[in-house]
Amino acid sequence: MAQSFGTVLVKRKANERPKEWELRLRPICQKIRIVEKLLGGVHLMITGSRVAVRIYDADDIGRLEQSATDDDDPTDGIDGLCNFRDSYEHSIVFFVFPSGRQQRDQLGRRDSFFNAAQKSLLRRDKKTDEDDDGKRKHITRTAVVSDISQVIQALVSLVQSLAPEKREKRKRYFAQVASQKFLPGSETRPSQEVVANHVMKTFRTLGERFEMPEGDSSVVLSMLGSLVSVATANKDTLDDVPIRNASKELISRFFGTDAAADDVI
Repeated sequence: MAQSFGTVLVKRKANERPKEWELRLRPICQKIRIVEKLLGGVHLMITGSRVAVRIYDADDIGRLEQSATDDDDPTDGIDGLCNFRDSYEHSIVFFVFPSGRQQRDQLGRRDSFFNAAQKSLLRRDKKTDEDDDGKRKHITRTAVVSDISQVIQALVSLVQSLAPEKREKRKRYFAQVASQKFLPGSETRPSQEVVANHVMKTFRTLGERFEMPEGDSSVVLSMLGSLVSVATANKDTLDDVPIRNASKELISRFFGTDAAADDVI
């Protein structure tokens, strides 16, 4: 596998035995630095993209469940996960369960470490939310996997998605969708062609919903030129449009112009 990461920081003591995920990361990293402390209790940090990672395997979870006490700080979440979440913009927590039995136990047991971790990551302090009003709250991704290779694959995909060119491409795509769909926050003014296509599509949808004969919606919009003209068309105007009488009656009744036409007559 080609190198996917630059420098990766790994939290452990120098004399500690490396975890399997560290050994699997070494071939695809330019450099791995061992550090004893990282903000938020990070297990590893991919420095270039600032992705903070925690990885819990079955042994870690068993140890943490045995050592859990009622004295644990509820505001910081189990194993400090609330602090971890709030410390980084991009963070992810992996739960590695090699067997289906372990997965079922952790997902199904209410007092399991996995469920406690999920609650911790979703918990928000009301006072903090009020003080930080208007600021974007950090959200931590979570993933349940069966082996370390899936952890590595997910990390590679995540880092690639955060590359500046990828983010700029997504930004342009969502801006284009916002413009086409007239969504709030659209920074670009839609072109006349986009507006016309949007009106045509919407009017066709309206025609289908009210069972207008096929093709009549396109004909009337093309002949009258705009949705405003269709909405204000009286009986005399619609008489000159080559569509079925049922469609003319439907348009008049829907837009409320049939009564006005009768008054003219």
